[in-house]
Amino acid sequence: MQVTVEQLSVGDLFELSRPQLGGLNRSEQLQSLMCRLVWRELVVDVDSVVEMGRRRQKQWRESDRGRCYLDEWDRILDDPKLLVGMYERYDRELSGLYSNTPLVDVVSLEDRDLMLECLFEYRAAAAA
Repeated sequence: MQVTVEQLSVGDLFELSRPQLGGLNRSEQLQSLMCRLVWRELVVDVDSVVEMGRRRQKQWRESDRGRCYLDEWDRILDDPKLLVGMYERYDRELSGLYSNTPLVDVVSLEDRDLMLECLFEYRAAAAA
């Protein structure tokens, strides 16, 4: 039975990411899994996610907090295909962008917590 991206659970997304986790450090593992969650939201409704990102960019610019990557994120948000592609598969070369993403609010706290639980279980099993 085929499912749509929207129907993928946090556990399903974790399993899609599991094969690459072994080659990543702890910080990269977390970024990779958060990318999967953002990717799901992008595939489900890219326009809403882009709008949320633009609002966050505007807030950051108005707060004058010197956030880095603002211009780069403007360029990325203008190209939905590029945006979806960069979240479809984690790329450690984009770590700085992932760490300074204006898409921080697109994933629910519940989904973040569930993904963290999956990651902690993965790490515990790997250490055993």
